Amino acid sequence: MNPSPLLKHPEFSVEDPPDEVTLNSLTDNPVQGDERNFFQVKELGQADSAYSDEIVLVPDREYEGYVYFHNDASERSADGDAVDAHLLVQADRGVLGSSSMYADVFAQGAYATDDVRISTWPQTPVHINFVSGSAVLHTNGKANGAVLDSNDLFEGGSLADGTLIGCDAIDGRLESGERCSGYVSFQFTTSEPPFTVSTTSGPPPGNSVRVRPGDEISVWTEYENTGTTPQDDLEFELQANSGLQIVREGTWLFRGSLLSCWMGCDVPVRIYRDSDDLTDLRAFPDNPEPLGPGQVLRLDYTVKVSDEGPYQCGNRWLAINSSVTIGADTVPSRLIVDVDSVC
Repeated sequence: MNPSPLLKHPEFSVEDPPDEVTLNSLTDNPVQGDERNFFQVKELGQADSAYSDEIVLVPDREYEGYVYFHNDASERSADGDAVDAHLLVQADRGVLGSSSMYADVFAQGAYATDDVRISTWPQTPVHINFVSGSAVLHTNGKANGAVLDSNDLFEGGSLADGTLIGCDAIDGRLESGERCSGYVSFQFTTSEPPFTVSTTSGPPPGNSVRVRPGDEISVWTEYENTGTTPQDDLEFELQANSGLQIVREGTWLFRGSLLSCWMGCDVPVRIYRDSDDLTDLRAFPDNPEPLGPGQVLRLDYTVKVSDEGPYQCGNRWLAINSSVTIGADTVPSRLIVDVDSVC
């Protein structure tokens, strides 16, 4: 997922509102407070849960998002009505460690963005499932209670998309003033991903490895279908910190459904690199048929530790971040490389 552009957010006050269409910019809204903090999330079904800017996601839970919107233009302005107002929510569907969920509210000539920091327990990947039909518009206008288009709201992925919002109709029009302010609520659930991904090095196998500058280490990122249906069109993505280089790669199929691959066999793989510094790699295995439940596909590669990396006296932790994507599902993984440099 590409995060929303980090633009400078304008600041105004109730006593001194803007003359033109401006979204979520009042710092002293008597009800909302600072409108720039307009996106929050809470867990459902928990008596002590409250909307927050940060949340830890756990599999098999339900959550609710809240996105406030307000056209802050002065009601005295002749050009104060917002047109083509949209809302877009974006998040990585697979989360391991920390990430962000973004909300963008935008109209012609106006834009606002906010995020919620989301995280998981260590080594516990979580899959985010937006609930179709759960997005509801809350406003003082006639459109109050309208159900918004979930596909446009959650699946847009760029500011050319998103779902229309409104006041008296879902037409993208927001008059200035409080009457057409409001919020959108939506729900999402979490689950264990339909496949697992692990990145290890050895011997002995583990999710961290201690090395010296100049070493070469064998690393593998392993996918396993833990779901109930066959899966296909896998994409492996690797990104190594500066000081590490991915120098060789190959794939190996384990527990294949073909008899000839029952104990493991090579699988052709298409390799793409986005730069010349060997720190990233995308791999597309050409497995002969979809991988059924319980099947495993492993990407093997060799990582070289630079002789002159960004090391300090003593240890320096670097990382190899990997992920597997199937359709809209992405599951990340990470290997910590502990570089023991000489003082």
